[in-house]
Amino acid sequence: MGNYRSDFYAGRPALTVNRFGEGNAYHLATRVKDASFYVELYAAITSKAGITRALDSDLPTGVTAQLRTDGESDYIFMQNYSGSPQAVKLDGEDYTDLSSGTAAPAVLNLAVNDLAMLKRKSLV
Repeated sequence: MGNYRSDFYAGRPALTVNRFGEGNAYHLATRVKDASFYVELYAAITSKAGITRALDSDLPTGVTAQLRTDGESDYIFMQNYSGSPQAVKLDGEDYTDLSSGTAAPAVLNLAVNDLAMLKRKSLV
């Protein structure tokens, strides 16, 4: 997928992909200084694999979102591991904050190590 352009490794692979079972195995044999490269690479890989996001919003670095469903409702668990408070703009869907039972705000403020539990009607 990509080769080194210069120096000792010129022409050798820097990024490869190989079939593995029913999927692909990627190997990045270099360090990239621009962190946006990793964001774009992982977005392309997950998109190609048909993986969708738990929440259609850009999450701050250190904030995670996991999705679980019971077939009728989706449950999104967001946690802030960043070391500082973070604000997450939600994606415009109607969410219920499970800790309070009220409608979730358009912007969710997460303290350090905070966990938010949201519920929405399943999109499936």
